Amino acid sequence: MNTYKFYTQKGDQYHRIPQTKMYAVIGLLFLAIGFVLWYRTQTMFSLLYLIFLGIVSLFYFARMFSKIIIDLGNQTITYKPTLYSATKVYSLNNIIDLSMSSKIYVLVLNVRAFLLIDDKALRIGQSLMTPKPMEELLIETERILGFNNRSENG
Repeated sequence: MNTYKFYTQKGDQYHRIPQTKMYAVIGLLFLAIGFVLWYRTQTMFSLLYLIFLGIVSLFYFARMFSKIIIDLGNQTITYKPTLYSATKVYSLNNIIDLSMSSKIYVLVLNVRAFLLIDDKALRIGQSLMTPKPMEELLIETERILGFNNRSENG
């Protein structure tokens, strides 16, 4: 039996371990920035910043409840990106590729890993300041999906 850093295995199913701590810290950071801006000036403009940053933090808190299940028995991926979104099921046969995206916001490097299925990009992970965890996630996902075996066999 293989050991995985980003997934837990239950039979033929691989459950992605949620990144709850990272999303909670980012959400609290946005809230803290909003409260500091509002507390220092206490104007209507700073209150609007607080409301905006509060909404942004809600989106990050919602990502704490994301769910990705790779089911090799049924050849499906069950995907729920946030608390507010519906659960969708995709066929493993529709996977085109795995991808990674890096962007710099102010002084923070934001790296995200994606599964490309048909015309959709399903976010399977995110990291800050270093791409190494997302590279490891993509390699682990590749190993679970058997991408190396598929390219060699056909």
